[in-house]
Amino acid sequence: MFYFWVALRTMYTGKSFSLTAILSIIGLALGVACMVVSMVVLTSYLGTLKKTVIDIYGDINLVRNISAQNEKSFLESMSPNLKKEVVAHTPFLNSSAIVVQKGKMSAVFVQGFEPETVNKVLNLKGRLVKGENPFSAESIDQEHSSIWIGRRLAEQFGYKINDTLNLVVPIDNSIDNFKPKLKKFIVKGIMSFGRYDYDLRYLVTDVESLKSFAELSDKNFGYRLKIKDSEMASDYALKLNQDTISSDYWASSWRSINANLFAAADYEKIIIFFVLLIIIIVACFNVSSTLFVNVLGQFRDIAVLKSMGVTAKNVKKIFIYQGLIIGFMGYILGIIIGAACCYLFVYAQKNWDVLNSEVYKLEDLVITFNFVDILAIGFASMFICFLATLIPAIKGGKLTPMKGFRYE
Repeated sequence: MFYFWVALRTMYTGKSFSLTAILSIIGLALGVACMVVSMVVLTSYLGTLKKTVIDIYGDINLVRNISAQNEKSFLESMSPNLKKEVVAHTPFLNSSAIVVQKGKMSAVFVQGFEPETVNKVLNLKGRLVKGENPFSAESIDQEHSSIWIGRRLAEQFGYKINDTLNLVVPIDNSIDNFKPKLKKFIVKGIMSFGRYDYDLRYLVTDVESLKSFAELSDKNFGYRLKIKDSEMASDYALKLNQDTISSDYWASSWRSINANLFAAADYEKIIIFFVLLIIIIVACFNVSSTLFVNVLGQFRDIAVLKSMGVTAKNVKKIFIYQGLIIGFMGYILGIIIGAACCYLFVYAQKNWDVLNSEVYKLEDLVITFNFVDILAIGFASMFICFLATLIPAIKGGKLTPMKGFRYE
């Protein structure tokens, strides 16, 4: 502790830190802040994308094979070891359709769910912007089918709660090939599904309404699954496809829906880390130059310490401690600046859409601080600072008392 106190004391000029030390801390802090912002934004992007997909699609998507002859449910076909991992499940139907309103039209994707089980698997309630909760008792309309739409589609067509939405689907007709069929739905809620394309194309209704409207059979049914650990969804889907269930259903995980995007982001995160590490390396040259100035400006002090019996090894410790103090202060200040910039970015995203939702898909970004990323940045910063202190520390350690007093 004595040498740590000496290191801290020799960084002062009068009542404050020396200007060179302050500049070194600021330079290092800006480098750390850049890394923090990049890592946090990328981690938050992946985390928000993951949550969006799981909220809308669940952990596992089971699609019935067209050639399947077995009419048993997937639970009956599944082995006991895999069955115990399933927390909840809900059947669903998919259908492409066209929204037609006042001379406008748009291709959409309609999904039908079972009202009793859907909220056990999907987080549709958490995505509601205005209106009634999806598939709640209050939202049931005895005369008309209820539907929930994305907010971008509502803006495009000017839909409000309880408006009538005209939906058209092409029905396969053996005589006329395709025959359009029209059905009126009542808009019961406007949703923020979390992605621009979902909010523009995604509609949700109950499975029976969609089944009768689109004239779909039971063979078109699929299932959405919620499992105990979402991170294991890819492995679980692979096991399902190797199980006896594979003859009737094909399983895919939430990650496979955006597999290329997730894989690319994982590689980009590593690349960005090492690219931005260069900024910290450059900042650490300032730390090294600061210590050189301290060595040159403190010849007399070093000589006095050595004449009192302080060894060269302990003199090296003093300058290494100085570099680590600068590195630690720069790291802490960089974390604070980086965190402030992240929240400023979120504010700018909400108010000015700086992260173009049409390009990056996500409507909002939920900031997530990954402890491992912050720790990795700290370790890399401190290690580079340590390396930057070695040459000045060695030079200070080699100084002899006679040489030190010669300059006084």
